[in-house]
Amino acid sequence: MPLYDPDLYKEIDQVVGNTSEYIREYYVPLADSANVEDNNKCFALAVQLRKAGKKSLSYEVSKYLTEKHASLKSYNIYLASTYDLAITKAIEIDVLKNVFDAAWKFYAEEKFEPNITATLLKCCNYLIEFNEASETEFEEIYNKCPESERLNNSFIVTQYFKRLIAKKKYQQVIDIYMTLPLKLKNNKTLMRLRKSCENGNAFLDSRNVSANTNKRSNKITIISRSEYIESIAKILNNFSIDTNVVDINSIDIIESLNQSTYKSTIAILVIPKESTECDQIRWTFVLGYCVHKFSKNNMILFVEGGNKVETKFFSVILKMFEKFDYTSELDFVTKLGSLGIISG
Repeated sequence: MPLYDPDLYKEIDQVVGNTSEYIREYYVPLADSANVEDNNKCFALAVQLRKAGKKSLSYEVSKYLTEKHASLKSYNIYLASTYDLAITKAIEIDVLKNVFDAAWKFYAEEKFEPNITATLLKCCNYLIEFNEASETEFEEIYNKCPESERLNNSFIVTQYFKRLIAKKKYQQVIDIYMTLPLKLKNNKTLMRLRKSCENGNAFLDSRNVSANTNKRSNKITIISRSEYIESIAKILNNFSIDTNVVDINSIDIIESLNQSTYKSTIAILVIPKESTECDQIRWTFVLGYCVHKFSKNNMILFVEGGNKVETKFFSVILKMFEKFDYTSELDFVTKLGSLGIISG
């Protein structure tokens, strides 16, 4: 994607903040145009809509642009937006499958491009779960990557690790991780995947040793702000509990939740007392998501500072849940012990 001047970004941001009707009046002429700069502006709009959380409109714009002027970057945002809607069940998986097939067919004739490679691998991983794609397709896409690129792009490595983990090749993930450049070794997603493999190997090695194996193999998803997540994850790791984490400020909160709650049985949510109104809107969504995913019985909700909230609406939402005060790490551990989550 070419670099745009600040005035153009300002213009696009204003369009993104406008009504759906206004956005349609804006993008259709750009996509219809034979001018490459107009097409690029339409592409930039689709990207900014996705970043702003307007996934349906991003899908609409990128679909129209790709139908008019297909390119690797138009297919990339089109496929990414389709994936966003598919994982939230806003569209049928067959739609994702069709766009995936079209994007891969288009890309197969082109030179290697890292962004669409990573997006195709991500979608392929998801489709394989539903028997809508094959291991062979994943390998074919991955093999488009030059050797020099395979271990230098965090997004591509992430998808490759996830495929290996799905096939329970935990040690292979750990071995590859150890060969990665330092920049990638410090990538939080890759660090988490490596950690999950270490836990997975420990579980497999000890599964016949303890009667509590099944209980300890349950995954717990921790949801909070990044500074809280780190300390909480360390606490649970000390008790040999397999954890996934979700930063409430994640750019793509839906994708983070879908990935990190996979195979989890319990969600632990820690809501800081310093929460803005925007934060509380995100927390409202997350609470609803977790009720649907886990049910209230499998949610443990901590609120720091004795439930100090700024909006009446969020206060009403919280009254629907059993809550515990988050005052210190010791109290946190004690409460989890009393609930039977940790022992020893």
